[in-house]
Amino acid sequence: MTSEKITLKKSPPLEFIFNEDSFQIINEADPDSEGIYQYGKVRLARFKKEKTNWVVTILSFLGDLFFSVGHTDIYKERKRLTIKHDKKSIELNLLDCEQSTIDILIAKINSKLCSKTST
Repeated sequence: MTSEKITLKKSPPLEFIFNEDSFQIINEADPDSEGIYQYGKVRLARFKKEKTNWVVTILSFLGDLFFSVGHTDIYKERKRLTIKHDKKSIELNLLDCEQSTIDILIAKINSKLCSKTST
C-alpha cells in the first residue's frame, strides 16, 4: 500500500495523505476537518482563489468618505478548499499556503476523484 503526503502548512500542520481508496486530512488548526475520507463518497472538491471583494471595499470607502473615519481597507476573500463528503462538508482556510503546493494538491484530488468515478 503506497501513500503520498502533501504538506500545505507546517505550523499548525495541514497535511493530506493520499492512499489507494481514501485520503486523510491532518489539520491541527481545525480538528473538526480531520479524518479519513473515501474517494467514492466525495461529491465535490472546489478551490476558491483569493480575490478582492470589490462590493465591500467600495462600500467601506464610501462609508469612510461620508463619515470621515479615514480607515479604508481592501477586503479580500481568502483562499479556501471546499470538500463535500457524504457525511459532512469541509472548508479549509488556505491562508499562508504556497500556491504551487495548492495547485499540486488540487491536481492530485481531481485525478483521484476522476479515477474513482470512472471505475
